[in-house]
Amino acid sequence: MERVRTSGDLSRALRVDSDDEIGSLALQFNRLISDVHEARNALLIQSFKAGKADTAAEVLHNIRNAMTPMINGAERLGKALRVPGELRVADAVGQLRDSNCPPERVAKLVDYVEASFEHIRKTNDEAADDVSIIMSQTRQVEAIMSDQEKFANAAPPAETISVDEVVSEAANIIPRDAMKRIEIALDENLQGLQVHAHRIGLLQVLGNLILNSYESIQRTSQSYGRIHLSASKEQIENRQMVRPTSRPDSGR
Repeated sequence: MERVRTSGDLSRALRVDSDDEIGSLALQFNRLISDVHEARNALLIQSFKAGKADTAAEVLHNIRNAMTPMINGAERLGKALRVPGELRVADAVGQLRDSNCPPERVAKLVDYVEASFEHIRKTNDEAADDVSIIMSQTRQVEAIMSDQEKFANAAPPAETISVDEVVSEAANIIPRDAMKRIEIALDENLQGLQVHAHRIGLLQVLGNLILNSYESIQRTSQSYGRIHLSASKEQIENRQMVRPTSRPDSGR
């Protein structure tokens, strides 16, 4: 018991095989450290999840802070790009080319053209500064994402999912105006099939299958199509797996 306390290794069970009080005490102690071991593992998992949530919140906060100057700079840049079109330089040049333009009008037009180009120059200088800010903040966001990617190798949580329940959600990848012309048919082997998977990952897989079939139907220029979804069970590395497949069928 002292070795367990000093080492912190809760896998060390007391090896006492007797029916007396010492044996009963050892049995209860083993059960106790087993329960503590499970509780510690659960706490570690919960702490890991909480840490990921805190990290995500921190990353989003940092990205939001980096994007604020980008958004402001992009708005200013958009206004700067409209400046040349708002100036009437072309009209002024056209009047200057008129040989009948009065001298005093010519002087005013020349001053206006010079002032316009000076305004454009200053605007371009400010726009160049905004571009530099945007590029700098973009690199900052990239650095934040790169740092986060180093710690993003944890496996996503898996759950037991009924495949036919997520098919309708995955079908949202088809444009709404085309849904009336596309029928999605499930084979019997998919109905009621349950898998242990990450829900978002499963949605992406089914969504890609449906989208590929939909695009195949579109290429046939047919007004109607049907997408058949099916699945087959496979044994991969001693694990029971499911391989989903889709088949487009155009008609009408």
